[in-house]
Amino acid sequence: MTELEHCALGVIWQRGPCTAYAVRNEFAKSPSAYWSASSGSIYPVIKRLLAAGLIEAQTLTDGRRVSRALQVTTAGLDALRLWIEEIDRAATSATYDPIRTRMLFLDALTASAEREAVLDKAAEETKSRLAELKATARSDEPMEMIAMLGAVYELKARLEWLQEIRPQLVGQRGASPGNRK
Repeated sequence: MTELEHCALGVIWQRGPCTAYAVRNEFAKSPSAYWSASSGSIYPVIKRLLAAGLIEAQTLTDGRRVSRALQVTTAGLDALRLWIEEIDRAATSATYDPIRTRMLFLDALTASAEREAVLDKAAEETKSRLAELKATARSDEPMEMIAMLGAVYELKARLEWLQEIRPQLVGQRGASPGNRK
């Protein structure tokens, strides 16, 4: 199973019984843009979890509206517990960071002022996101607070990293790939 499937299983366990729409909403509220909350990503995951017998669905009727309440099965709970306990190399790798990825190619910007503007924008947006995280953290959900704290530390580390690399990147001249030595 993928990380996304396990995470969806965890959301259903935590919020269940719940609808697929509720699962999508949980992903949409995530502080990470790593996973999409689109129906094209979440609904196929739910379909696979149903087919694997890890969740079950009960049909609910609310007037003219029909929905399915999803709930984790015993096999699903066992799979969730195994995933939580499995801390392997993939789980401990560096997290996805689009700012770090852009820095790989920063020398495509030839002017020091352009590079400085990128660093300023990255720091400004990171500070803004950090403030949002702190403002939306729910203190009534202890496990959510623990996960949110991890995101806060990650963003703080990015800000420290941006500060540390600034002198190296702002003073450099950019180079085109054909002109590098």
